[in-house]
Amino acid sequence: MTLIKTGWIEREDIRPTADVPLAGQRIPSADECEAILAEWWVDVRVVRHSRKVAEIAVRMAAALLGCGVEVNPELVQAAALLHDLAKGRPDHAATGALMLRSMGFDRVADIVAAHTDLGGFCTLDEPAIVFLADKLVRDEELVTLEQRFKPALKRFRKDAVALANAFRRLSVATAVAQAVEKRLGMPLSRLLHEPTEIRDHDCLASALRQQEAETA
Repeated sequence: MTLIKTGWIEREDIRPTADVPLAGQRIPSADECEAILAEWWVDVRVVRHSRKVAEIAVRMAAALLGCGVEVNPELVQAAALLHDLAKGRPDHAATGALMLRSMGFDRVADIVAAHTDLGGFCTLDEPAIVFLADKLVRDEELVTLEQRFKPALKRFRKDAVALANAFRRLSVATAVAQAVEKRLGMPLSRLLHEPTEIRDHDCLASALRQQEAETA
């Protein structure tokens, strides 16, 4: 096994064995995600937004994993980095998911497809984490849900259907946020705003080591 480093995580490179993921199950590394974004000429502003969403999503996933929630931080990271792959195209969530399926990243595609509209909230899983992280970031800035949704609620005030959909997404995001806070026993503001002694990709590496130890 060879230790490899990427821009986000440090992990062991395991050569192909009988345990190699089935087609569609492999998770792209952060470097692969960046290469995909570059290959499809994704606007640099969208890339910066996606990196911030990934930072927030990884921090939440690592904290939840530490509290016993079964989530895959690597999957969260990849989906967050690629959630706006098709930004600017019609129905960019579905389009991005289709693009990722064509590359063989079905698990990531499932999360990308749901990042604009989770539908409802049942459990703390990877789609819920990425959905919430995206709603907590405006451009590259970490914001509250109220700050994030206020422009949309104002913009759609004369469109009853669009306004109802915006309120529904806000309600779902609020429910996810409350579930995260309840499980962690702390407000999200504390988790996301307090400086840490380690960088977020180090937090992810620690979470992955814990996950591997538990499944060994």
